Amino acid sequence: MAERFREALQGVLAAGTLVVTAAAGAWAQPPEQEVFRGDGAEVTLHLHGFLTQEELLILRQIAASPEARLALLGETEDGHAAIALAPDEGFIRDGAPANSAAALSGLPDAAAAQAAAMAACEGARAGGGADCVVVLEVAPGG
Repeated sequence: MAERFREALQGVLAAGTLVVTAAAGAWAQPPEQEVFRGDGAEVTLHLHGFLTQEELLILRQIAASPEARLALLGETEDGHAAIALAPDEGFIRDGAPANSAAALSGLPDAAAAQAAAMAACEGARAGGGADCVVVLEVAPGG
């Protein structure tokens, strides 16, 4: 499952679906969460301090784009999804997804999605460092 996520993210990045823009300055003082609603989903982005500006921009584009969510998470209209990351490893480094980046979907509720993503991340992260955290959640609706 984690390998499918990494491969999908590599493909989305290579295809240019996620484009980093010059708007980074607009989010100099971000709130703790951003919520995106529409296209059959409610997406919550948790803005952790370890995320780089590039990672935040990519996560925002995933949150706002049904096509990117479908490519990375699969169908989420009938279930919950979450992405978890290890703070010491981040999300995208040197153009590639971190080994510990974990995305799971199709879960019955938010708690199950969070727990599954966290477990997959913890199982894949390098030893030591801070525990994995959820950075993005998708719920049906919106």
